[in-house]
Amino acid sequence: MSSYADNTPAKIVLSYSERLYFEAVARRATGSQRDAFRSQIILLAAQNLNNTVISQQLSCTRKTVRKWRNRYAESGRAGLADKPRPGRPRIYDEATRAVVTAIACELPADRGLPLSRFSSADIHAEAIQELDPCPARSTIAAWLAGGDSAMDGNFMGDSP
Repeated sequence: MSSYADNTPAKIVLSYSERLYFEAVARRATGSQRDAFRSQIILLAAQNLNNTVISQQLSCTRKTVRKWRNRYAESGRAGLADKPRPGRPRIYDEATRAVVTAIACELPADRGLPLSRFSSADIHAEAIQELDPCPARSTIAAWLAGGDSAMDGNFMGDSP
């Protein structure tokens, strides 16, 4: 349903519930700016505005408006999600990350350590005993800082 060939914007028609959803996302104070911006594009596109007008109203390029308008027209809400970015494949699998997360979620006393909390160095030292190859301390700290685990306050961050 892409409109690249005929150079006319893809027609966006929203149901009442879709309109309410996009209006809520666009207004949400705690939501991501990215999602709010994409929602604004879709709401304006549903008003039959062309890409140039939308780009001027939102201070972005026509290419950006065209991209999100076409992706929504082709795939609905799922089209507004980020696509995987290219790059080097992951070195460590999910099982390795799960072991690190499990260590971080334990109390140090459960492992016989005289600590009240784990640091990234402590987690790395414990992971070395269980994993081969073991991720670097900086990798472990990045995983845990990225919100990939429920830490329950047992992790102090990247302090030594």
